[in-house]
Amino acid sequence: MIQRTALLAVAALTGAATPALAQTAPAPTEQAVSSQVIAPDWVRRPRLEFPQGALQSGVWAGDVVLRCRVGPERRLEACETVSERPAGVGFGAAAMMGLEEGVISEGWLKTHQVGETGLLSVKFRMAQ
Repeated sequence: MIQRTALLAVAALTGAATPALAQTAPAPTEQAVSSQVIAPDWVRRPRLEFPQGALQSGVWAGDVVLRCRVGPERRLEACETVSERPAGVGFGAAAMMGLEEGVISEGWLKTHQVGETGLLSVKFRMAQ
C-alpha cells in the first residue's frame, strides 16, 4: 500500500536574502545579519499531504521553496512560493496548506523575532 505523505526536510529561516536570490551585495549594517541555515523547532509539526494533482499526473516527488514570515501566534504566515518543481501539479499549494498546522516553539522564538522572514524548503517524496 502506498502512503501519501510528505516530509518537511529542510526549514531555513534567515533574516537575509540567499546569495542565489540577491542581485547585489547587501549594504553593511551595524547589526550583523545571520546567514546560517536555521530549522524551526516545532511544537506541532506541519501536516503535509502529497498533492492529488501530482498523483494523477504520475509524479512521485517534488520540491518547493517558500518565503514566509514568523507570525505572532508562533506560526509561519504570509508564505509565497519562490520555486516549485515540477510546477503545476499542486506542490506549492500543498506546502502552504500543510504549514497552517505547524506551531513553532517558544524557545525558538527567543532567538528569532516575530516578523522575521526567510526561506523554507519542503521536499515531497512518495512513501512506499
